[in-house]
This record gives sequence, structure tokens and C-alpha cells, in this order.
Amino acid sequence: MSKHSLFIGVALIIVMVGAIFIGPIALWDSPAHSFQLILQLRFFRICTAASVGILLSAAGASLQGALSNPLADPYILGISSGAGLGAAIAVATSPPSVLFLTLPVFAIVGALLTTGLVVGGVRAVGHHSPAHFLMVGIAVNALFSALTLLMMVASGPKMNWVILWLMGDFSQAGAIQLLISATIAAIGMAVLMTHGSALDAMSLGDDTATSFGFNVRHTRFWVVGVASIMTAVAVSLGGIVGFVALIVPHIIRLIGPRSYRYLIVTSGIFGGLILVVCDSIARSLLPTAELPVGVITAMIGAPLFFYLLWSRRHVL
Repeated sequence: MSKHSLFIGVALIIVMVGAIFIGPIALWDSPAHSFQLILQLRFFRICTAASVGILLSAAGASLQGALSNPLADPYILGISSGAGLGAAIAVATSPPSVLFLTLPVFAIVGALLTTGLVVGGVRAVGHHSPAHFLMVGIAVNALFSALTLLMMVASGPKMNWVILWLMGDFSQAGAIQLLISATIAAIGMAVLMTHGSALDAMSLGDDTATSFGFNVRHTRFWVVGVASIMTAVAVSLGGIVGFVALIVPHIIRLIGPRSYRYLIVTSGIFGGLILVVCDSIARSLLPTAELPVGVITAMIGAPLFFYLLWSRRHVL
């Protein structure tokens, strides 16, 4: 692990500990009891937010490498929308007692279906360039977003909760959600890192990577597939949180080496740090209500992304 990854990892741990005590704190019968309840209520939420940030940022970094495009991310490619549609279907049709199981399953199915449609659309067009992946992804994203709105209307009394959740919400996080997110994050990052050398070669062009002995189509298939599953799990646990997967890899490229093994690990850790901070802001900014965390990430991410584009206008 590089010194940047270690530093960001330590910062993540410090922020996670501090976030437990950020926000309104109600006092119960004793300070000791208050501390115990705060720990129970916020510990799983904060750890889940960190895991979701890791999932999204690592997936975003790997997709940018696999498609050789700095604008590639799960949202633009429609993967987030597909996962969101699957999750919305689960919320609208599943009883609360099994929702913890159906939500991630439906989200993963939706994400993989979206990925399949994007790949199939690119093949139908007849061009396998990264630009065509983005264009087909944008079209699929629009379709699945419309279907998600339809499911929200069909959900009736649950619509308000679905809207809040889709914009980013960790208030329902518990031990099961943390176990799922942490496990998938660890496995997903390990798999993506095994393709780090191939992604480095692909950044020089598909022909160059092939001349180095890498199977470009195999690498792209595995990276996009694993990133889709990671995104689906993230969406099923925290809703659609925009800009994290897109912005974080760009920030990491500015502070360290561009090797994809480094980029995937450091982006994941930094993404966890960013999402814990944003969730803490969303939870404590208003005294009487919680904001969706997606609102905070969009407010911070949109101007930051514009600045990054402006600062690199002669490079991109």
C-alpha cells in the first residue's frame, strides 16, 4: 500500500470515529446508555456509508480504465439506473420482512441487465469503441430512469420513501447491510486489482494492450461485470449517489501515480472518506430533518467536476 493510501485510510478511520458524535444527540437515562445507543444507531450507518463509497469509487476508477474514457462511471453508463430500477421493483413488490434480501438481489439483476443491454447495443451498432459504450449507456440510462419513475408512481404509499431512498439514504443500515457491503467491496477490489496491469496497458490503446499479450475483450468483460455488481450492491444499500464514482478517481490521479492498482485502492478508500463526510453533513445540516446524501454529493461534486474539467482543458 502506498503512502497516499495509508494516509487516506488513517483519515477515513478518524473521520468515521468522529462522525459517530456529529449531529443531534439525545440524552437518555444516563450518559453511558446514551453512548451505547448512539454507537448502535450510527456505527452501522457510518461503516455502511464508507463501504458504499469504496464500492462506487473503485467501480468508477475501473470503468474509466476499461473504457479508456475519463467520463465513464456507473451513472452515465446506466448501471446505477438499472440497479435503481431493480431496487424500486423490490421495494414496491416485496413485504418488509424479506426486503433486506430482495433489495440487493433485484438491484444486481437490474445492473447486470443494464450491462447486458449496453454491451448488446454496442454490438448491434457494430462498433466496440469506448465512445459507443458511453452513447449506448446514456440511452439505456434514460430508459431505465423513466421505468424507475413509473415504478415509483406504482408503489403508491411507498413513493415518498422510495424517492428519499433513491436520492441516497443510509438511515436503514444495519449489521446485515454492513456485512454485505464490506464483503462485496473486499472481493470486488481484489478482483479488479488482478486486472490492474491490463488496465494500464489498455490506457495506451487496445492494440498496444493486445501486443503486450493482454486479452482486451476478456479484461473489459470482467472489469465491467465486477464493477456492475459493486454498483448494484452500493445502490441497493444507499440509493443512487451521484458524482462519487466520477469525481474521486480524477482527484486521486492528481495526487499520486496513475497505475490502476494504486488508483483502484486509493480511490476506494478516498471515496469511503468522502461519502462518510457527505452523510454526516446531510444528517446534521438541518436541525429538524435529514437531507438525502445524494443532494450533498451533487452540490459538492458538480462544481468540483467543472473545476477539474477547466483545469485540464488543454489535456482532455
